[in-house]
Amino acid sequence: MISPLNLLRSSLQVQTVDDDRVSVTVTLPRDLVPAYCHFLESLSVFFRSVDRQSTIDQATAKATELDPEAQQRIAEYRDRL
Repeated sequence: MISPLNLLRSSLQVQTVDDDRVSVTVTLPRDLVPAYCHFLESLSVFFRSVDRQSTIDQATAKATELDPEAQQRIAEYRDRL
C-alpha cells in the first residue's frame, strides 16, 4: 500500500502560470476526495484565524502606541508579576 504522503507527492503537479502564480493539480483516488476537501476546508479556516489574529495584534499595537497611559499601566502590571 502506498503511504498517503507518497501518494500525494506522486499525484501533485505544479506548473508556472505567470510571474507570481502557479497552477497546482492533484490527482487522487475517488475515495480520498472527501478527505482532501475536508483538509482544504480546515486549512482555509486555520489561515483565516491566523489572519484575524494578525489584524487584532496590529490594532492592539497601534492602540497601545497612541495611548501612553496604557503603556504605563502595562509596564506597571508587568512589574507586579
